[in-house]
Amino acid sequence: MGFNALSVYIMWNYHEVAKGKFDYTTENKNLALFLQLAQKYGFYVLIRPGPYVCAEWDFGGLPARLLNINGIKLRANNAIYLAEVREYFASLVPILSPYLAVNSGPIVLLQI
Repeated sequence: MGFNALSVYIMWNYHEVAKGKFDYTTENKNLALFLQLAQKYGFYVLIRPGPYVCAEWDFGGLPARLLNINGIKLRANNAIYLAEVREYFASLVPILSPYLAVNSGPIVLLQI
């Protein structure tokens, strides 16, 4: 059918197995392998890591543990929330960077 691009969510609450502990390598959580396969088969990737990704996924992809943090305001310009988001994004940078188009990878767009 001529499709050449994949639009892919990364669910924060799926990959953070405990506070600050991220799993991007086991079974169907293997993000690098997915990107390698996309590149192998000639697909462009539009990667969408959130932090909030969609209403169809449990809590929009946010970890439920965030509800237990005093003073946090979700999906807002809130220092506590933004610190949590920075930690999540920092876990993704080493995985996604090698696959960016500027590095000859398949990722041509990153939507936050």
